[in-house]
Formats: sequence, C-alpha cells, structure tokens
Amino acid sequence: MKEEKRFVKGVLWGALVGGLLALLDEDTRKAVWSKTKDGYQGVQQFLKNPNEKIEKVMQVYNDYREQFEIIKNDVEQMVNQLKEQTQPLKEVSASNEEQKEE
Repeated sequence: MKEEKRFVKGVLWGALVGGLLALLDEDTRKAVWSKTKDGYQGVQQFLKNPNEKIEKVMQVYNDYREQFEIIKNDVEQMVNQLKEQTQPLKEVSASNEEQKEE
C-alpha cells in the first residue's frame, strides 16, 4: 500500500515538474493561456444562459436520433428484401435435397 502511494505521489510530482518545465517555452505558455481563456469564457457563457447550451445539446441529440431511425429503417428494409430474394433459393435448395433423397 505504501509503495502504491509513493508511486502515485511520484507520478503527480513528475507531472507537475513536467508541466512547469513545458511552460518555460513561450509558445506553450501562450497556447495554455489562450485555451484557459477560451474555457473560462465558455463556462461564463454557460452560467449566464444554460438553457441555450442545453437546447443545442438536445437539438444535436434529436438530429442524431432521427438519422439513426432513418438508417435503422433502411437496414430493416434491406434485410427484408434480402429475405424475399433468398426465399426462392431456399425453396430450390430444399427441392434439390428432396430429389437427392429419392
């Protein structure tokens, strides 16, 4: 148990040191700052009007659900057509088996 704790501490310290060393690079600092600002602004917009974001998520969900239904119906139709087309082959195959047995 102690070894696991030491391992986790070591990983966390390594991540912290690695992150700090990465921030020595100016481009990395700018990119991190930009992403942090974007994330903060996104959270602020969500907090101001959460219903708008929820409506967008629901719209995307409904769009995907409708597309899934269309695809599901198309696949069911194709399976039914395939069954209809293979039925005569099954009948011929069964007839051939009967003739072989005689």
